Amino acid sequence: MKDTIIINTISKIHAAIVSFLSFIFLTLFIGFIVLQNGLYLEDFSISNINIKKLYLKWDHKLNLYVEHLNITSKKSNQTSPALTKRKLLQYSKSFYQVVNLFNSIVISDFRYNKLQGKLNYKIGEKLTLSAHSKNLQLNTEIAVNKDYSTLHIKQFKYKDFTANGNIYLNPFTLKVFSKVDVSIMNDANITLYTSSDDTQLGYKVISHNSIQDIKAIMHQIPFPKSIHYWIFDAIELE
Repeated sequence: MKDTIIINTISKIHAAIVSFLSFIFLTLFIGFIVLQNGLYLEDFSISNINIKKLYLKWDHKLNLYVEHLNITSKKSNQTSPALTKRKLLQYSKSFYQVVNLFNSIVISDFRYNKLQGKLNYKIGEKLTLSAHSKNLQLNTEIAVNKDYSTLHIKQFKYKDFTANGNIYLNPFTLKVFSKVDVSIMNDANITLYTSSDDTQLGYKVISHNSIQDIKAIMHQIPFPKSIHYWIFDAIELE
């Protein structure tokens, strides 16, 4: 009697597993056939994201074309959760892994609230991203590599703050090295060198003209809140 119950239980579990695996296989098979022939969607929305004229095709890797992508911020009374090192590491790894799934990515026009821009990527070439709003101008190139990805800032302008240079990031350790030339209100011209890992941040500022108050200059640089304390309170600037 007990043997029969055990056998029936195992049989049901086995049948459930087989059914589940069959469903997964069928879904992947259908998806593969669809992607090989190309998937086209004219206009659809998911939550706060609207996409128009999306084309996705599989050719050894994925090829994605989007004519228009609109993302609106969700209204919420809750404060945004802190951006921890673990989350940053997840984002960094995910970005590297997602980009490597694609042969090409073209987003002709994307909008996030008042920000508008475009994105282009082709395997073996740099990912280019440009965006602008009333107060912001951004033009960058990203070379995605396993050891160190390179963010080349061709132009960054936010109000009276402008910058250009290179940032080198290891996507799996978050080690960062950078050299960025900065101009503030056309009065202060400096070169900022930084190196950081998960335990410390080091930086060096070289001024190309006379500066009366380095703290006033550093306050104009939009540092992340997570390192703001270490720059302005924990470290004595000279």
